[in-house]
Amino acid sequence: MNWKKITEANLVAALSRREIEAYRRDFEVDTVEQLITDLTGEIRGYIFSNGNVRMDPDETTIPSSCIPKAVAILVIRVLSRINLQPTQIRIDNAKLAEEFFNNLAAGKGKVEDYDTPITDTTQQVATSPAFSAPKPERLLD
Repeated sequence: MNWKKITEANLVAALSRREIEAYRRDFEVDTVEQLITDLTGEIRGYIFSNGNVRMDPDETTIPSSCIPKAVAILVIRVLSRINLQPTQIRIDNAKLAEEFFNNLAAGKGKVEDYDTPITDTTQQVATSPAFSAPKPERLLD
């Protein structure tokens, strides 16, 4: 899997209609971006502390499997800033996410490594001929 950025779209997808209305009324884009940047840094810190995960050099990304857990934490932080009381399920989900990241930092668990993209664009010469069987759909032409 690859690493991705936490986005405002991830946040909005996790909010109810009432929360979205309050969020859009009371929140500034710069504040959301800062919350996302701060949370991304925290999560990358947990992952780095694990010591067994190859990190993406792009400091704005986290493993895609961590996005839902990050959003659970982000929702609580946003709701607290717009004075909306989160449901107990949301609070519990955020606690579980924080527990996951703490365990990850302690070496209990692993997330997907960053897969370094192949940057070598040189073509390699074939060492032996390659043959493939004719495709039935091509025989009907």
